[in-house]
Amino acid sequence: MRLAKGLKIAATTIVSLMCLYWIATGIGQIAAGNMNAFSVLTPVVLAGALAWMGWRRPLLAGILLAFLGVTLAMYYLLGFYYLQDALLPLALMCAPMGIGGLLLIEAAWLIHKANQP
Repeated sequence: MRLAKGLKIAATTIVSLMCLYWIATGIGQIAAGNMNAFSVLTPVVLAGALAWMGWRRPLLAGILLAFLGVTLAMYYLLGFYYLQDALLPLALMCAPMGIGGLLLIEAAWLIHKANQP
């Protein structure tokens, strides 16, 4: 159970740091007059909500977070002509979501295994 709690803390920390970075970036862009920052803030707010939900329902939140990370990764990989242009969004947005989701899934599995008779 202690390992599962540590995995949930790690997943929440990873996703929260990613959310804080993108929220700060989005607020800076909006303050500079770039209203396209709202398109970045939408998945970040969703990821933050899923990370918060991971404390109560780690399996569901982990699956949705990993799915969101993979979906955004496919969007960035297929949307850019050069791979170099997609590496930054992949590293700063998709990887933390995917890693956080996998950690929450692992925590849910450990909790389920500990509750077995």
